[in-house]
Amino acid sequence: MAKKDSDSPLIKRLLEIRSKLLEGSSDVGAANMKLIEWFAGAENGVTNAYNFFKGREPEVTWKAMVWRPEIMPKHRFALWMLAQGRLRTKDRMEYEPNKECDMCRKQVESNQHVFFECPVACELWCKVKQWLEIQHDFRSFEELQQIFAEHYKGHTWKMKARHLGISSSIYYIWEARNKCRFHNVVPDVCWLFRKVQIHVFRFVDVAQMMAGRRPQPWQHGGRHAGGQG
Repeated sequence: MAKKDSDSPLIKRLLEIRSKLLEGSSDVGAANMKLIEWFAGAENGVTNAYNFFKGREPEVTWKAMVWRPEIMPKHRFALWMLAQGRLRTKDRMEYEPNKECDMCRKQVESNQHVFFECPVACELWCKVKQWLEIQHDFRSFEELQQIFAEHYKGHTWKMKARHLGISSSIYYIWEARNKCRFHNVVPDVCWLFRKVQIHVFRFVDVAQMMAGRRPQPWQHGGRHAGGQG
């Protein structure tokens, strides 16, 4: 039965569902068996039907890094936007005549440049990596998420601190870029690093206090180093 222009929207939608079912089955009998299988357990019938009609979306490699529960929502949003290369840098603005990075005035501003090539970001990454004992270099978000997926998994306090350090660094780099662009505020890398430290310590201290645990040795060393930086 084909759709007609005179059919109501409901009839048209039902016919689309019928066609979708038949496309995924060899015949009408097989389609009926699929419906029976879906709803045989009663509890998962709607979920099974939803997954069938929605289709399987491709897995994203950055999912585990972005959706960690300890990351603040506004930091996660910046991280999520960067993962997709969608932060509004000048290379994505057709109306912007000056494409130069506001923080370094050396290269075209892009997501890649702002976070992984600009001297401001590179200096901050060096400080954060040394402080949190991240032994691997990364020159793009793809490399960053791959390194963390392979070498920095888990949910120990130190591992959480590393993920917090990365996500907050990305947020504060973007914040510094916006302040530089819109308010002519020159980025201070030492102050950005201190903000990252304050954010990490705030989370780890509160979480450990609630769990009744003592601070780890790396925290004392981090505070001392942060005071010098």
